[in-house]
Amino acid sequence: MGWPQPNPEAVEAALAWLRDQDPRLALGPLGEQLRREGYGEQEVNAAVAARQAELDAALPPGSDLRGRAAAVLVITFLAAWGIITLALVTGTPEQYLYNSEGIGALILGAALLPMLLVGLVIVRASGRLKRGVAGAMVMVLIVPFIYLVVVAGMCVSVYQPFN
Repeated sequence: MGWPQPNPEAVEAALAWLRDQDPRLALGPLGEQLRREGYGEQEVNAAVAARQAELDAALPPGSDLRGRAAAVLVITFLAAWGIITLALVTGTPEQYLYNSEGIGALILGAALLPMLLVGLVIVRASGRLKRGVAGAMVMVLIVPFIYLVVVAGMCVSVYQPFN
């Protein structure tokens, strides 16, 4: 007794097909294509896991770009928060109501933190960055950067700290 085991012949056939595909393609959609071709869920999952292990083992050391992308994301968000906070704090005191610069900095941080966390999750999940595809860094980081520019632009337009 136990869990049903995948059919080894079907797993090997699916794995052979996955090996014939471009290694830059995401394995998720390829697995879906195998399911449409009639392979069972267990066979597809086993073949995809085996192919992912093969691709991971073939990576040269240092090719994983996820750490670099996460560092770029964190540094950029911290720099934007720091620059705007510094502008708030060094602005003219009569420009703000009851010394609200600190509250403004906290609100800005609270607005930036969720997108930073979402960006870090996206970076962590990116298989293309894991495989060292440098062009994927732009695609993975574009949404958090757009959010950063929008929030920073709203802060600057509302507080006008650079006057």
